[in-house]
Amino acid sequence: MIAMVLAGPIGGSVAVFAPLVSAYLAFSVPIIIPSAIRFLIEGDPQHIILALMLLTGEHQLAQEVIHQAKHDALTGLVNWREFMHRLENARARGKRNGSEYVLCYMDLDPFKVVNDTAGHGAGDELLKQLTSTLLSRGRGRDTLGRFGGDEFGLLLDNCELDSGIQIVNSLLACLNEFLFQWGERVFQVGARLC
Repeated sequence: MIAMVLAGPIGGSVAVFAPLVSAYLAFSVPIIIPSAIRFLIEGDPQHIILALMLLTGEHQLAQEVIHQAKHDALTGLVNWREFMHRLENARARGKRNGSEYVLCYMDLDPFKVVNDTAGHGAGDELLKQLTSTLLSRGRGRDTLGRFGGDEFGLLLDNCELDSGIQIVNSLLACLNEFLFQWGERVFQVGARLC
């Protein structure tokens, strides 16, 4: 949506039309042409028209919808579709330039027990804590995704197999040592690669 249109001689009186308030205004403002758009204008312009876009609300809403379409609502991790997109990008890079990647599929062992005995609130909290732990131990460029329930994927992009094995073993050791407390109960957490 166009929020405002400015037109007039550079450095002179400028007519402003603001469709959002349906008003015309006239005032004198110096119009400075940023160097980024100056190359688009040939010669020495005497008049200029600028259309200012209002992106705040609509743009923010669109960004939120895009984020929700690509991420798990509970953990904030990428979902299956976005994970597969990133995997395909890693595969394409590998074909193009020979870069390697490591792909893991993980399943949490006690998740069903936690959900069944302590309730879904406990299961949700367990997933949030495990997500935080995994993200803090991983490399920033890696992709951790949640596919639903207790199923996770890990993509170590631009990672040789030997390094990937070390990273995955470190993450598994961290998960296998993780204790989840919910009220008076303590659950031993574990994960297995599938």
